[in-house]
This record gives sequence, C-alpha cells and structure tokens, in this order.
Amino acid sequence: MLEKSNDRVEMRVEHYATGALIHDAARCDAAQAAGWFGLRTSAGRVDGGRGGVRYVPGERGRTVIRHYHRGGLFARLLGDRFLYSGEQRTRPMREFHVLASAHALGLPVPRPVAAQFRRDGLFYRADLATTAIEPARTLASLVAHREVADFDWQALGRTIRRFHDAGVWHADLNAHNVLRDDAGTFWLLDFDRGWLGPARERWRRANLARLERSLRKVGLSAAVEEPERDALVPLRSGYAGAAR
Repeated sequence: MLEKSNDRVEMRVEHYATGALIHDAARCDAAQAAGWFGLRTSAGRVDGGRGGVRYVPGERGRTVIRHYHRGGLFARLLGDRFLYSGEQRTRPMREFHVLASAHALGLPVPRPVAAQFRRDGLFYRADLATTAIEPARTLASLVAHREVADFDWQALGRTIRRFHDAGVWHADLNAHNVLRDDAGTFWLLDFDRGWLGPARERWRRANLARLERSLRKVGLSAAVEEPERDALVPLRSGYAGAAR
C-alpha cells in the first residue's frame, strides 16, 4: 500500500511577460528560485541527465539545479531550446507536477522545489530545481564499479512496481536514473517527459525492458558472479511479487 506524504508541496506560480516560474512555497520563495536559475557557474556536477547538474547549498541540504538540454538528432540544431505549445505542456511544468504527485503518494523521488521556462520567439528554455538525495550513487555507477555483489534486486523491482501501480510512469527508466542511498533505498530521478496515467501492461513491459537493456549496456554481466540473466531474475520477481 502507498503511504501518502503529509509534507506536501505548496505550489505557487509566478507569471512573467516571457514565461513562468513555479515553486514550493514551503522550501523557497520566487525570488530565491529565480536567483538559482540565473546562476551560470558550476558548483558541482554528477553523472546522469544531459549537461549535468549544479548544486546549491542550503539549510535543509543541497538543491539540485538542472538545465534542460535536448538529446538525439535535434541536439546540435536546437541545443537547449524547445518548441513552445502552451505553459502546461512545457517540460519543467509537466515534470514539476509529476514529481509533486509522486511525492504526495510517498514514492521515492526528489522533492520538486522550483521550475521555470523563458520564451524566446517560438521556443523556450527551462530549468528545474529538486532536493538532492545524499549520500547516494546511481545504479550505473554501482554496476560499472562492480559493487552489486550484495545488491537487493528484489527491492528495486518492488520499488518500480510501486510507481507503476500508482500510475506514475518514467519515460526513460535506465541505470543512470536510479539512485541507491546509503540506507539501501532506491530513488527514481529525471521524470522529464514522464506522465501520470492508468497502469497498462505494455507500459510496464516497456519500462522494465528499457532498464534491463541499460543494465546490460553498463556492464551488468561483468559485475555479477552469476550469469547476467540470473541477476535479472530477482529484479523481475520483486516486481511481480509486489503488492498491488
């Protein structure tokens, strides 16, 4: 069963002539968030996500600032610009709302702190701020460094199942977007293009298949003593055995 969080995100939206900013009033004000997004010097980077991220220190821990960048074939042409088709369809607004909904359901995601977009003609540029999950490492890093000998793959499977049963879907579930903290808790990151919707079998299969392909790509077979297929069995069984 999902346990709803009592520490809800208090959404506030500020509109500007060329864009908008949404923030969690319980964590920051609009001016503070705008200042974060105006920063251009790097205060630390981590793997995962296009272009890396910046960290901003604070009384409640560090905040992660991520600037949206394109990937794939359009990256060289458009870089960090996206076609504008309405405020609620912009990537930062959609991701903020998905994260806020997941957080309210008690799912292990970074708490959204703020997001903004700025229009430039037909396009816009955007940023997102979330709480930092620390200390933690990506699943890709743990596999690459062969530190998964005592890994609880079933727990990871159960975690993913919780998201699916709640109707919270990750658009690109891969080894770089899964964190494991020092307590052994798994967290899902980067819900850019993620969405909320009813559980569908083909979405379940696609999410798991994407993660398994990613694990193979980062060297899962070399990181475990058993054959690669055996390492994925507990992941699948944990997913299948999780309570609906």
